[in-house]
Amino acid sequence: MRVFSRPRLVLRRGGAFFRSGKRCVTRNLAAAIVSPQLVKCGKADAIITQNIDDLHACDGIDRDSIIELHGNGTYASCLSCGKRHELDWVEMEIDRKQQAPQCVSCAGIVKSATISFGQPMPEHELARAKAATLNADVFLALGSSLQVYPAAGLPVLAKQNRALLVIVNREPTGIDGLADLVINHDVGDTLEGMLERLTLRIS
Repeated sequence: MRVFSRPRLVLRRGGAFFRSGKRCVTRNLAAAIVSPQLVKCGKADAIITQNIDDLHACDGIDRDSIIELHGNGTYASCLSCGKRHELDWVEMEIDRKQQAPQCVSCAGIVKSATISFGQPMPEHELARAKAATLNADVFLALGSSLQVYPAAGLPVLAKQNRALLVIVNREPTGIDGLADLVINHDVGDTLEGMLERLTLRIS
């Protein structure tokens, strides 16, 4: 394992170093802007995120490349049939009826499309995340303490499948000992430096 307190670009397996299914938990706007660039330029296959703010999709990334483990807070969905409902409609219904709205398709309960305490994790998204992890040559764990499961188990799964594991986080994590490279530094600054070295422009 190699640990750096300042960002440093390390290329291994040639260009395959950045062709990765990866977990990206962005904690600042810089990381949210830079991370999608790796997908756009073909250097990463997927962004697996616990964020619910939809920043990756807002940046123009194809939704097929985004795996949202904790759901999405920018719309609501029915707990029974899963039908999507826009938040503007939900707010109008609450103002009109003074109670939680019912699904327009099945009259089920409508709530924010995020995973609340006690709700099961979305099986489809978990399966997608595991598939992307097992397909990764390199797995980037970005800006996360790696303490929340089952997401925190994905870097371990990647390493068990012989992927290179890179962890970028300001503070040490509990699985740093498994990593091939650990960078204890700001995620946004580190990724910006990476893209500069790859001679890519951030639009």
